[in-house]
Amino acid sequence: MAQADSGLRVNIRRVEGEVEPHIRAALTLALVGLGMGLLAHILTAAASGHHIVSHGKSAFAKITSVTQKRTLFCDTYQIEYRFCDDAGREVFGGCVTKRMPVTLGGNRVVVFYDRYGTSVIAGCEAPLPPPWIMPILVAPIILVLVVAGRERLKMVEAVLRRGERLRAEVVGMERVWWRMVWVEPPMRVRLRFKAGRGTRHMAVVTYLWRRIKGMKEVTLLRRGRAAVIYELYAEGSDAAP
Repeated sequence: MAQADSGLRVNIRRVEGEVEPHIRAALTLALVGLGMGLLAHILTAAASGHHIVSHGKSAFAKITSVTQKRTLFCDTYQIEYRFCDDAGREVFGGCVTKRMPVTLGGNRVVVFYDRYGTSVIAGCEAPLPPPWIMPILVAPIILVLVVAGRERLKMVEAVLRRGERLRAEVVGMERVWWRMVWVEPPMRVRLRFKAGRGTRHMAVVTYLWRRIKGMKEVTLLRRGRAAVIYELYAEGSDAAP
């Protein structure tokens, strides 16, 4: 439990609850990145015929045609070939690779095939993104979420300790979809309070808005442009100061 300088009692676990969506979003992204990397690894192995190479039979095939195409990331080769299996039957096959395989005698290559006639050229590489690309792409987003959550926590704690205490009227609430870092977006609470000789307006964005749902007035703690609502983090079930 934390104690505010103004005498207000604050539950530090509720303060930490304000940044829990950042933590959950970061963990979810990490799992998604690892999952997509694993899926890409499985797809790459399947497209490259890893199972056929490991458990199939080998043969020499004659290349009948090669078609080169340029994709967004690399050149690809559509290779058509024919070979005879162990029973002497002629089999036609083809595969797409981003690296031209090593040939033997100009137009002959080593292929692997299974009992269903599915075949693949030895050493072919499927034109798929590398498995490590997804974890690397999500890493900066995870870092931003963690840093933003840490800064948010520091700001709330600083305002609770040294913020100016005011009584504010709740004018309205609205969803802030563009600031959503988790399944549920936060709520912007619009407040009106008297300061000096006039009335001022301020908005506080929070994920804990249900704690003040239905309340007409709240205790506002303000420090410069930063502000928090005390009732969101108040100790005990009775949030009234």
